[in-house]
Amino acid sequence: MLKSKILRFSWMMVVMIGSLGVIHATTISGIDGGAVHIASSAPAKPAGSAVINYSLSSAGKVSINIYNGQGKVVRELLHAVSKGAGNHSVTWNGRDNNGNALPSGNYTWKMAAVPGFKASYVASLGSNYEPGDRMWQNAPGCHVSARAVAADASGIYVAAQLTENIDNMMIKMSFDGKRMWSARNPIPWRGAYSMAVSNGRLYLLNHGSPRESTMNLWVYNKNNGSRIKDAEFKVYWDGEERHEFDDGNDFSMDIDVDGDLLIVTYHHRNAIRVYSLSQKKMIKQIDINCPKALTIGNGKLYVASCEKIVRIDLQNYAKSSFASQLKNPQRLDFDHVNNKLFVYEQSEQIKVLNLSGGVEKTYGKLGGRVDGLYEPNSFREVSDLAADGKGGFVVASPYYPPRRVAHFNSNGQLNKEWYGGQLWAPFVGIETDDPTTLWMASDWHGIMRLKLDYNTGNWYVHSTYRYGGMAGIARRHNNAKLWDARTVNGKTYLINLADLVIFIVDEKQWKIRPVAQLYWQNWNWPKIVREWVPANSKSYAWADANGDGLLQQPEVTFYGQDPPSVANPYVDKDMNIYYTSSGSNPRVVKMSVTGWRGDAPVYNYPGGEVKAPVRFLNNNEYRWGGYTYVDNDGTIYGAYNEMAYKNGNAAWGNSKNSFLMKFDRNGNEKWKVGKGRANWEEKLNSNNYNYDAPLNPGEIDFFRKIAGKVNGAVVMTNMEGLPTKTTTYAFDEDGLFLGSLFDNIDHSKLEQLYEFGGEALEADMIKYNGQVYFFVCWINEIRVFRITGWNNWQKSQGNISI
Repeated sequence: MLKSKILRFSWMMVVMIGSLGVIHATTISGIDGGAVHIASSAPAKPAGSAVINYSLSSAGKVSINIYNGQGKVVRELLHAVSKGAGNHSVTWNGRDNNGNALPSGNYTWKMAAVPGFKASYVASLGSNYEPGDRMWQNAPGCHVSARAVAADASGIYVAAQLTENIDNMMIKMSFDGKRMWSARNPIPWRGAYSMAVSNGRLYLLNHGSPRESTMNLWVYNKNNGSRIKDAEFKVYWDGEERHEFDDGNDFSMDIDVDGDLLIVTYHHRNAIRVYSLSQKKMIKQIDINCPKALTIGNGKLYVASCEKIVRIDLQNYAKSSFASQLKNPQRLDFDHVNNKLFVYEQSEQIKVLNLSGGVEKTYGKLGGRVDGLYEPNSFREVSDLAADGKGGFVVASPYYPPRRVAHFNSNGQLNKEWYGGQLWAPFVGIETDDPTTLWMASDWHGIMRLKLDYNTGNWYVHSTYRYGGMAGIARRHNNAKLWDARTVNGKTYLINLADLVIFIVDEKQWKIRPVAQLYWQNWNWPKIVREWVPANSKSYAWADANGDGLLQQPEVTFYGQDPPSVANPYVDKDMNIYYTSSGSNPRVVKMSVTGWRGDAPVYNYPGGEVKAPVRFLNNNEYRWGGYTYVDNDGTIYGAYNEMAYKNGNAAWGNSKNSFLMKFDRNGNEKWKVGKGRANWEEKLNSNNYNYDAPLNPGEIDFFRKIAGKVNGAVVMTNMEGLPTKTTTYAFDEDGLFLGSLFDNIDHSKLEQLYEFGGEALEADMIKYNGQVYFFVCWINEIRVFRITGWNNWQKSQGNISI
């Protein structure tokens, strides 16, 4: 395996003088063996050019760069070209990457030959649904996952509330989790509020708008998931401009079906309506106070109304009180086999009632699951409830980590739970002192701690937290790509990269609390800070001096300087923050930790230290332009996109030029490699999200993130990770292209598991127990791969004159 810090060099110098000019060739033994032996010769060549001769002891993908006297790359000559064992030569025409003739003089060439990388799927973090045989058949939903559940003797039905670019809205599975069928989302950004199973059909109430042509009652064949469009119709309230879409945790809309009757709650209208499925029209409206949920059993309708349950006879619609003294019942379902009523209360408990309204069983602790160590037998923010007909029940909880659907037996004990889909484009922060511990953002304002076994791919939820609103500064987010984890002085810190809010993990009480913030968005200061702000202040920093996790005015420092234009920050092992500033004068900037107030780092904010200008980048677009990574020795790498614009806006995933730069710890530029697509305008005008025309050698489609540096290779992700496209770009420390981590894949795994992508194609790469692992997001989960191909690298270099 690779010796991570020691390369064995054996030098051989050969001096040849002839029409070729002067070549000084050296041989360098490769990583873990595989020495390169160079046999130099001097064949005829055009004026101003040179021939480089090299020899390979085994076949490999060969890259060669030419360097000037300052060590900068002036020409990328070969890019991972497959060559067999033996002697080879390549002619350099003495020109740079842009075709310009270079001055006569001495240059250096370097060569790397690698066998090629191979990726093997390990795990999907945040999702444990059985994958289907199609790319889109994974966990349901992303922005809001499984909100609605139903069950009958044949299995469990699960449907997501809100999807974006993830087709899998609904699945049916057996009680042990075997996927039976999957259903695509008919309309983007739509999904389920409630479901009911009857008549061999599955009825789904979705959220939509009456102004749309779509129906908001979708109907499916329960056995195969095929849609029955001629049975669908609209059940909007008269004149509603929008369905009763309650953003948040108000689970007010519910349906149930009995024979030809469909009954729908309208919570904000204080009414329920009875529809005829065959006639597709309303036949009865029943006024009832705040009807949040309903279920049908034995010819009776049970309705959750404020603090009680009302029973309505469906023969004459007579009302009677069924159960009172409940704690705001939110969801109901009737067990038709055992004649019991299941009730989920706002107290975070589930109660089982008999037909007299008496409570027979209570499941879950009062107040529900709290932040900290994960308690799977407790509940939190349940959105739907379904009896399983065996005395047990199924719940959905999409608004708090770990976003689960869970099946419980008749004793209230967990049988099995399924996680996901997680929030849009999620990502994990990997603890630096224990890579088996991962922090994954899950909900709009929730995060969970996972434990991963890299050998088996098994993982479990260790603890869960809600960070949104903490100290009045931690905001909720509409994607989950924004976290990193670092261990400093034996303490674990979580860094929210969106707002640069820093949390510390209390390992004794399993709590998290904010300790610092560097705030640059002066248009959106927290309310408490606005009350303190002096005149002419433009930015501020907070460090929690007393350790209570709350802002006090003496802990906040205000500055008259404009806040920095931070784009895609990177936090190094010592908590220093690096970024490439956005705008027309992009620079690599370091905000150093200058001291500590208790557990809170203090930074040289807001100015920071300018480490290096980014030449070749005329404008760094805030969201897509620049990505920074800092190695443990302080070496800085920057991956940059010169964005293409359309209609005045930076075009999604389109750049005129993409390139990688390396700087030493003092900010001195070492080299620049890579170039954008020659046909970038064609891509820009294609309006094709999955445009996948082949790249020419040396071209970069679009950089999206620097995953990290391992075994001497720095790796970037592409905009999307489709198998038909270049998924990653790996370069060595000299800027030699090594290929993609996914040049080869382990075909013993489902090939769709090698898909990855999303608006925020976040990635990370680590070495653990001698193996290299690559983490990258799929739209609603994190996928982990083991990467091989680090042995038998062959490297050589020499001096050449033109």
